[in-house]
Amino acid sequence: MSFGDFLRKCAGAGAAGGISAAALARAIGVSPTRMSRALRGQVRGFKAETVLRLAAHCNLDPLETLREAGHAELAALLAAAFVVPHIPAGRARETVRQYLELDAERRRTVERLVADLARFDAELDDAEHAPAVPAETTTGAERASRRTRRPRAPRR
Repeated sequence: MSFGDFLRKCAGAGAAGGISAAALARAIGVSPTRMSRALRGQVRGFKAETVLRLAAHCNLDPLETLREAGHAELAALLAAAFVVPHIPAGRARETVRQYLELDAERRRTVERLVADLARFDAELDDAEHAPAVPAETTTGAERASRRTRRPRAPRR
């Protein structure tokens, strides 16, 4: 994918919410003319700082955005130096942010809850894939023969 294609994806109905190229340009600190040239493929790319602003504005993974924008070596160095975990986009990113703001005790509670849900989910999966237990197919006479009867009292 070219850098222009990548920018069109960001400016389109995807991550940036369908804003115009000019509005996206202003949001990340470049001129609309430069953005227009980049979209047409007349500009090789943006500086790393601008690309990181683009990632933040479009709610994209910063390292992936750096790679797509031609800064693969910088992305690799950052990933190696900071062991950056993948931070998901959108709602998942907000959930991660909220979790990181919790105190240690509440984090442990959330972790226990997630572990319990995972165990419960695994049990449900096991139950769905377990062989069906056949229903008992004995007749009434067979059941009656299994019963133990008390001996009758002698008749007088």
